[in-house]
Amino acid sequence: MNLDLDIVTHYTHGFVVFFAALIFCTWICNVLAVLIDLWTGIEKAKAKGEKIRSGGLRRTITKIGDYWKVQAFGLMIDVFGSLFYSCPFASMAIGLGIIAIEGRSVIENLREKRASAADLPQILSQIISANNQKDAMKILQAINNTLSKKEE
Repeated sequence: MNLDLDIVTHYTHGFVVFFAALIFCTWICNVLAVLIDLWTGIEKAKAKGEKIRSGGLRRTITKIGDYWKVQAFGLMIDVFGSLFYSCPFASMAIGLGIIAIEGRSVIENLREKRASAADLPQILSQIISANNQKDAMKILQAINNTLSKKEE
């Protein structure tokens, strides 16, 4: 009987609120990480001159859903584990993993954006240094062909 009383007193209002708040904050931070990745992906596409399509948004929504499924398993572990510890360690560990994955994607997007922007001054100097309009048009055509291949 004493064990039953300990379990009931363990789940005080403050404990439940603290536990739920940590899980909620973890989930919100993960959604924000995915949205930041979407933002940098859009900036990268603009810098590279690529068309922005709805596929990226669909992938983002799918990614959030997939991440929430994984987080639901962490939540189940934490609910059972709440008998033994007072923090949702599984949810927080999974959340940190998701944030690390999205952080890496953000870094890759920013590198690609900078690499694309770094080519611009060189391209402009080639066009400016062209001897005549015909040479400048050849350079522009080469750039257009390169961009067309990237879009395919």
